[in-house]
Amino acid sequence: MAAQKVILVVGAGRGIGANIGARFAREGYTACLVRRSDQKSLDQTVDLINKAGNGKAHGFLLDATQINQVNELVEKIETSIGPIDVCVYNLGANMGVRSLENTPPHIFEKAWKLGAYGGFLISRAVLPRMEMRQRGTFIFTGATAGLRGNEGQVAHSNGMFARRGMAMSLAHEFWPKGIHVAHVPVDGIVDAPDTLGKFFPELFEKAKAKNETIENIVKPQDVAETYWHLHSQSKGCWTFEMDLRPWKDTAWFNTNSNM
Repeated sequence: MAAQKVILVVGAGRGIGANIGARFAREGYTACLVRRSDQKSLDQTVDLINKAGNGKAHGFLLDATQINQVNELVEKIETSIGPIDVCVYNLGANMGVRSLENTPPHIFEKAWKLGAYGGFLISRAVLPRMEMRQRGTFIFTGATAGLRGNEGQVAHSNGMFARRGMAMSLAHEFWPKGIHVAHVPVDGIVDAPDTLGKFFPELFEKAKAKNETIENIVKPQDVAETYWHLHSQSKGCWTFEMDLRPWKDTAWFNTNSNM
């Protein structure tokens, strides 16, 4: 019997992460969805994927900044579910808009741990296994803060710049070994309870109440489609970085700045 195709999504909130899991499940993958907390929302996402009747889904709570938890979960998935063919590191690291004075050391450290250190631990647990099989896709979700350090983003940008640099370094190391490492900066606000709903609750509730499509908001299902495209690319034409934004939004590199 052929082994199941498995995708591991670290940071499977109700937006990008959940939609990535659902998109790959439609192709027959078993989606292993990981969150830091909120078992109820995780269970709901898993149930929706399983009821769709294509691939399967499993949910796990995990602190991705704890090495023992990471290693134990990856080992559990590899031995009891199947080899991880695709891994997505999608943990958010946004600590809000904070001046330097209002960014205490523990917040700065937390942003780095979520932004980069967790991705480092997941990489160390997953990529050597992919290397042994000489195949795999590892995608890091990025953000505007990993491309440009805006005012009030000293903590967030530290974590996301580190994530981008790490992804680039890993791409140089693992592409020649047959493993596609990519970085996808999402340059915009995502239409999801854990992002738009968290940082702009009034806009989110208004749009949902009127069932409106907000033209300058990123749709998580569209992001998921892009991740499937990246995974499906031919080895002769791989993409390392693909930045995503709504058609009516202004790109990060064209935004007016005092600098």
